[in-house]
Amino acid sequence: MRARNIKPGFFKSDTLGGCSPLARLLYQGLWCLADHEGRMRYRPRRLKVEVLPYDSVEVSELLAELVAADMEDPLLIPYGGSAEEPQYLWLPKFKRHQNPTSKERAKPSPLPPCPAEPGFAPTSKGDAAGPGPGHNRDSSGSADILIPETGCPDVPIPDAGCPDGGESPPSGRSAAKKKSPPPAESLMKAWNTVAEARGLVPCQVMGAKRRAALHARWKEAFWREHYAEALERLRAIRWVRGENDRKWRADVEWFLRPDTVTKLLEGGYDDNVKSVGASRSGGGLPF
Repeated sequence: MRARNIKPGFFKSDTLGGCSPLARLLYQGLWCLADHEGRMRYRPRRLKVEVLPYDSVEVSELLAELVAADMEDPLLIPYGGSAEEPQYLWLPKFKRHQNPTSKERAKPSPLPPCPAEPGFAPTSKGDAAGPGPGHNRDSSGSADILIPETGCPDVPIPDAGCPDGGESPPSGRSAAKKKSPPPAESLMKAWNTVAEARGLVPCQVMGAKRRAALHARWKEAFWREHYAEALERLRAIRWVRGENDRKWRADVEWFLRPDTVTKLLEGGYDDNVKSVGASRSGGGLPF
């Protein structure tokens, strides 16, 4: 772990204030584990040993909570590998509020860049894999104002009101424009109500992959306004509950695909369109 600077604004962040206490503590620890580019490997068990050794908690769930905390200005972005098991994590705000020593910066990062990083240019197929949701904010920043009491000549002075002190919290019209966070637990409860009644695959946990998909869907006004209606339409459709030749049943990941809600509302998944018992070659199932 490395010594990093935590600014006073961290403790007044509205975004982090919506996270659980252990998620907030983990977020502080990630700053100490990240390299000078704000990158680290996705190793939940190792992260638990380093940051939360005395707590009985699933770090993968805390990481998913941080990923889903803010759609517009993300705290944490997973990338590489798969959405369910990414290889790396990136802190978008790192360079904005940390200025590592010249000795640390002299060594190139051993980890590939996140596709969300400013100036990203993929050097291999692996570099371009898996950007997280909401990554349009520039994470670079200067650090030309110093904190005298730290004794470090390259640590920026904090501002109040953001997770690490870079910006003031939004107010007035700008605050009103900010979308509410995706209701992951509410969606899971609503899905399981339908799943139990109609024999769909129940959702046991909203992991990183599912939260990332919900994150993306929640940006769409149509999806936010109509997903509950689409869930109700599932009750009348037989083939989604296993009445097909492959015994396939719908799960929440299928529901979170980009076009599922639209097709449900338009009737594209009705039994008279998707023939019960149709084979994959006949185009009957959505996989």
